[in-house]
Amino acid sequence: MRLFKSSSLSRGCLRYFYEANPSIGQESYFCQHEALGYGYVDLWKKDLEARGEWFVEEVVVNAELLQKQWAREHGIRLTGAPWVETILREQLRQFRPDVWFCHSHEISPGFRARMRKENPSIKFVFGYDGIDACRAEHFVGCDLVVVLLEKSRAYYKANGYRSHVRKLGFDTHLLERLSFGQHKHPVSFVGSIDLRERGHNERLKLLSYLIGRVPLTTFTPPLPTGIRLLRKSLGCLGRFDLGSLRTVYGQIPSIRRLQAVNCGPVFGFPMFQALADSRITLNCHIDAAGNTAANWRLFQSTGVGTCLVTDWKDNLPALFDPDREVVTYRSPIECAEKIQYLLSNEKKRQELAAHGQRRTLRDHALSTSNLALMEWIRQVM
Repeated sequence: MRLFKSSSLSRGCLRYFYEANPSIGQESYFCQHEALGYGYVDLWKKDLEARGEWFVEEVVVNAELLQKQWAREHGIRLTGAPWVETILREQLRQFRPDVWFCHSHEISPGFRARMRKENPSIKFVFGYDGIDACRAEHFVGCDLVVVLLEKSRAYYKANGYRSHVRKLGFDTHLLERLSFGQHKHPVSFVGSIDLRERGHNERLKLLSYLIGRVPLTTFTPPLPTGIRLLRKSLGCLGRFDLGSLRTVYGQIPSIRRLQAVNCGPVFGFPMFQALADSRITLNCHIDAAGNTAANWRLFQSTGVGTCLVTDWKDNLPALFDPDREVVTYRSPIECAEKIQYLLSNEKKRQELAAHGQRRTLRDHALSTSNLALMEWIRQVM
């Protein structure tokens, strides 16, 4: 069986990668792809091909330098149609997949339908809704929608799709590359802060409260100030998004406090190393998550063996044993108190970190969930 996985990475991640490796854009497609891997781009290939039942190709459709290098090496002229579609079309034609994992937001339902018609080898197409978007129209032409939450599965089923819940988890291959024991950061937060309504407003409040109370270092993209703040405000006005506009201006004092401890964003492998270099790391879900624990940081942090302090959610006990494998809090005050306790009780912190890592490696390995998903697809094709 041949699996073709087309995915996208955030613009911030791609910018970070190419700025950190300024000469990599001149390298071959293979060298760029290997360097960009970070355990995401090549995870399915490693795990599935090791079983001897799959041949896998993974591409990042919006990585412009990478994809255009592939086009040069294969003699593809980029004229007329958008380069994203031109290159992906040729990659599909040359690879001749049986299964297409279309995990790329740039790909429209119309383009997906044309590719299925042009490539009769494609017998099964599946997409992924990992943010509870519940947009049935986006997955027209898919035989399956993989989701993160049970409520999303129910939505797609009600809209006529097969749907399958795939848990988040941790790529255990990363442990072979990380270094451990440095603990440069007593307490860290690694992630983004979206200031729109139902974004990361509670996260910003939490981090602002903790500054000065615990030795906190953050790794986030720069928050809007000055001209960027004005542009963001004008954008909210242009969309008549007054809720987000009020939210942004209400958070200005917190933004200024956070800038003082922020080291800037990290992505991919450097992100995992920043987590591994932390004695304690924080998690605070996006506001839209409600009472559901479901983000990558739960498993990334515990997977590398860092002590995780996370906000309480109703389903958290199904993932971890609270206050034995991860530490939970229900308010900024409680969060600060528990962090202060852990910093003064190293033995307890180490026990929690070890228990959390053991649970993630046992029950939340991405290899396990990926293999289970592909076996399920083999059975329904």
